[in-house]
Amino acid sequence: MMDKTLLYAVLFLSSLLLTACSGKGGNANVVGKNKMENAKGDSTIYGLASVGCSDSVLMLLPKTCDNPQHIDILDAMRRRRVFGLPKVGDEICVLLSKDEEWKADLVLNISELYGSWVYNVMPVPKIIEPEDGEKLTKEDIARRDSMLRTYMIPREYGFTLSRQNSVTTIGRSHRRGVLEAESPVEYPKPKRYSEWHVWNGKLIFTQIDMNIKGDSIVNTNKVLRSDTAEVVLLLKDSLQLRFGDELQCFSRRKTEGEKQ
Repeated sequence: MMDKTLLYAVLFLSSLLLTACSGKGGNANVVGKNKMENAKGDSTIYGLASVGCSDSVLMLLPKTCDNPQHIDILDAMRRRRVFGLPKVGDEICVLLSKDEEWKADLVLNISELYGSWVYNVMPVPKIIEPEDGEKLTKEDIARRDSMLRTYMIPREYGFTLSRQNSVTTIGRSHRRGVLEAESPVEYPKPKRYSEWHVWNGKLIFTQIDMNIKGDSIVNTNKVLRSDTAEVVLLLKDSLQLRFGDELQCFSRRKTEGEKQ
C-alpha cells in the first residue's frame, strides 16, 4: 500500500494543480510576474514541485500543466545554485543549462521567499555644531556621550514578500515624530519597494508611483526605483542577496505565534 505521507502529498499536489490549471480560486499559480507569466526577456521555467524530488532530481509540473518534467539538478546542487530545497507543491523556478537538455543551471524555491526578512541597522550620531564663540566643556561632552549611548539602539529594516508580487517595506515610517526630530541620532532611509518578481533567477524590486484619488489608490505604472538582486543563499531562516557590489544578509522575522 502507498505510504500515508506520500498519499497525502499526492492529494495535496493534485488540488494545487487543479487550481492552477483552472485559474479559479487560490494563489497557487502566482509565480514570477503576473501569475506565472514570464516577463519580457525572462527565460525562466516556472511550475510546481511534484512527487519524486530528491537532492539530484527535480520533478517539475510546468505552468502549462503538462506532465511533470524530470530535471537533473545534481550539478546545480554541487555548485550551490539550488536555493531552497523543493518540496511537493512548492512554487519553483528553473534556469536550464545552455549545454544539456533538461539540466538545471539554477533552481529557486519561490515559496521559501515568502515572509518577512529583516536585518539590524544602527543609527548615526547627528553632527551638532556649537554656537559661535562657545566651546563644549568636558561635562557637555560627557552628557552628550551618555545621551548617545541611550539612543544607539538597532532598528529592523527589511521587507515582507507576498504573493501577488507585493512588497511591504519594514523600517522607518514616512512621518517623523517630535521625539525623532529631537533625537541626537538618525537612521538611514530604508529602500522602499511596492512590487517584486523573478527574472532569469534574479529578484527585481520596484517602487511604483501611486496616486491617491479620493478613497482610491491609483497605480500610475511609473517606476520610481528598480533594484536587481542576485540570490546568494536561501535557507529556512537566512537569506543573502547581492545588490551590485553590496551583499545584504537577512534573517526571517518570526510571527507572533513563533516568538516564545
